[in-house]
Amino acid sequence: MPRKHIHSNKVRKRKAKDLDEIQEEMKPEKIPKKLTAEEAYDLPGNGEFHCVACCRYFANDDAYKRHVKSNPHKRQLKRLKEPAYTQAEANLAAGLGEPTH
Repeated sequence: MPRKHIHSNKVRKRKAKDLDEIQEEMKPEKIPKKLTAEEAYDLPGNGEFHCVACCRYFANDDAYKRHVKSNPHKRQLKRLKEPAYTQAEANLAAGLGEPTH
């Protein structure tokens, strides 16, 4: 009999950027530049309508405006306001380092 459910849904889901990667991109010195026509050709709406906080492209202005009003976008903005989780905090949580205070 063939095995069912060989691949979990984790394999099939689209990989989105983590919060620390998005926070790094939102810094003033790392603001994304305008895409060239060749780079934007495959993106929805030719790369014109981009939500930096959610790292998503939209086909038209109406879809982008609806996204900005949506609850998932607002939740993402709240998550981005929190400070990024650092490697030092991870080491402390794992019991690998001494507190610095």
